[in-house]
Amino acid sequence: DGSPSDYAASVYPVNTDKGVLLFRNWLRRFSAGRVPYRHQLGNEATVMPPPSSDVVFDVWNAHTKHCRYCLGALANLKKLRIASIALAICTGVCRPQKLGVVGSLVTTLGFAGLAAFVTKVIGMFYKHEYSHAEND
Repeated sequence: DGSPSDYAASVYPVNTDKGVLLFRNWLRRFSAGRVPYRHQLGNEATVMPPPSSDVVFDVWNAHTKHCRYCLGALANLKKLRIASIALAICTGVCRPQKLGVVGSLVTTLGFAGLAAFVTKVIGMFYKHEYSHAEND
């Protein structure tokens, strides 16, 4: 019948399912199991507009800013990015003789690549677009 207890019995609920279970309880308790849309045309309900991708993929407001673990990881990643940029600049400008020209270039590019990678990971704490259809 679609009740929350049926749902919980048909799947193995994990912590992330708590919102779904609470919503199903609310729906059953306060709206007799359905959402009464205001603008119904006969038996056809008008279609709600799709949510904007800015809202759907907004990881910062949905999770990161509320999670102390993510905030700590984000702070550490920002420090790592600054350190890798500084090291890339130092090895690029100073060119240590022990490394030679090729070694200095490779080291500089390695630190710059690390900084670019960390920047990409930092961006995922703010916005992470994902499509199940494109999941390979």
